[in-house]
Amino acid sequence: MNVGLELDKAAPLLSGLKKPMVVAKVDADKYTSLASKHDIDGYPTLKIFVHGVSTEYYGPRKADLFVRYLTKFVAPDVAILSSDFAFREFIEAAGFL
Repeated sequence: MNVGLELDKAAPLLSGLKKPMVVAKVDADKYTSLASKHDIDGYPTLKIFVHGVSTEYYGPRKADLFVRYLTKFVAPDVAILSSDFAFREFIEAAGFL
């Protein structure tokens, strides 16, 4: 599987969320100081940045599963759902559909 192509597929889906997420690819061979700063020593390495802090990503790398995994980060913890539509919208936003 080509992880770069999977990220290319996932990027527009993640940027289209109500709370958009950014997917960025960096050539660590070219930007060695950035790779060093974030402890990247193997390729491909995926990192998640939350509030500027990076952590290693070990989850699924196929585009649809990657999107489903990451949308859980922006889903609200608690919501009052007053209709079937609100319920469906909530579970879609959380990546469960």
